[in-house]
Amino acid sequence: MQKIALAVTLVFISISAIAYSADEGIIRSKIGEGVVAENGRAWSSLDSLSKHAYVKGLSIGFTFGGGIVLQEFSLLSDKEKERAGKTLDECTPNATYSEIVEYIDELYRNPLNRALTILDAYICMAFEQNGKINKNNRDEFAQKIIARYKQ
Repeated sequence: MQKIALAVTLVFISISAIAYSADEGIIRSKIGEGVVAENGRAWSSLDSLSKHAYVKGLSIGFTFGGGIVLQEFSLLSDKEKERAGKTLDECTPNATYSEIVEYIDELYRNPLNRALTILDAYICMAFEQNGKINKNNRDEFAQKIIARYKQ
């Protein structure tokens, strides 16, 4: 059951990354009347207010969605739900929206990182805060994630 809890959490976190292509051009998808930026090239075309709104929506969706999944997924025991919740916490940055925007801006300053999805840039910040990666190997971590898009 521990493997199920971990698998469900990892699938939830990486579900959007699976759908992205390896194209390093601007990836955009229309939702209603709006346009959603999905990688660093599109991110750099957004103004500050749009970046903050994007990060706020991502943060709320990520934490709220994860919480609902944990509450409603009846196959998990309470212990497994707790473990999955801790995993979700490890993937959520502990920062203000402005700090998250600044971090993502800094990450995308390296042109090689621009194919990285915004969700993965968001998770990268959380991993750095939790000691899973450090600032010195941030770009290497980003490149490993990008390489998975191509598989």
